[in-house]
Amino acid sequence: MATMERSTRPSLAGSGIAIIVALSAATAVACRVPVFRYALERWAPAPYDVVVLAKEGMPRTDPRLASLVAAEGRGVVRLEVADASRPLASALAAAWTVHGGDGPVAVVRYPRSATAARDGGGADGDRRRVAHVTRLDAISASAITASPARNEIGRHLVSGATAVWVLLETSDAAANATARRTLEDALARAHDTIRLPDAAELAVDPTLLDDVRIPLEIDFPLVALPRDDAEEAFLVDCLLGSEEDLRGYDEPIAFPVFGRGVVLHALVGRGITPENIEAAHTFITGACSCLVKEQNPGFDLLLDVDWAAAVGDVLVSDPPSSVGTKPKLLTIPPGTRPR
Repeated sequence: MATMERSTRPSLAGSGIAIIVALSAATAVACRVPVFRYALERWAPAPYDVVVLAKEGMPRTDPRLASLVAAEGRGVVRLEVADASRPLASALAAAWTVHGGDGPVAVVRYPRSATAARDGGGADGDRRRVAHVTRLDAISASAITASPARNEIGRHLVSGATAVWVLLETSDAAANATARRTLEDALARAHDTIRLPDAAELAVDPTLLDDVRIPLEIDFPLVALPRDDAEEAFLVDCLLGSEEDLRGYDEPIAFPVFGRGVVLHALVGRGITPENIEAAHTFITGACSCLVKEQNPGFDLLLDVDWAAAVGDVLVSDPPSSVGTKPKLLTIPPGTRPR
């Protein structure tokens, strides 16, 4: 199968992106907790917005909405039911035109914090990118909040995974095999070579590391799935829609997921290299910047996990300081395109 010309896309490998974030000077120096662990303990995921469109609306007690109403109660989504026969914002009107009819349609948007900088910020919800659209029934509604692959990602993270790498495969079996082999080799090497700070470096009582509910360790599981997997339509849409042009690549694409579901920028095709994987690991396992989440180049994946219960009350990290902040430059690996 023909693939997109690779030379038209610049590789940003190794260059990094310097961004300004507000940090406490003391915290920036003292915080030795790895980014992935701080994210697991401190970075609450933002809810996705789900707008259900139906002719003349529909009651929230409708059985088709049961899973979404329950997910809203857990803070996973924010649910709105709209009357499709009335004037709609442009993104909603377009979704109704394409997918609507007699039955209701669910339009899912990325969390507001995930798109504020990319889409110009502001309160104009219509400017935020749509993550997923589906005709709504009880099955498709439940697939918005959970799927086999996302459940597996969540299980890995609450079991102590440093980051879970998600590989979206294509119809090119050879390319898939190459990408998988590169990832597996790099992840095995990272497991053997990356060293986490000990209790003394973390400035904690050594017994604390024995008492935490989720172990602090190096582990990089790999979850691979074909991008035409019907059960994973929501996950695939969210990943491919996270950057402007990812749908244009008929190549394997890899995403690291850490913390409570933070997804960093994609590695595409020939951009899936040991060097680029190591660059992502350098950020994920490096000393935390503590307040960086809102400026983080990634986005929150919708994972229906009770993070507070999973993490428990014994924490490695301290809460961020809210005083004495000043700008500090941090380097975070960018999304990387094939040459």
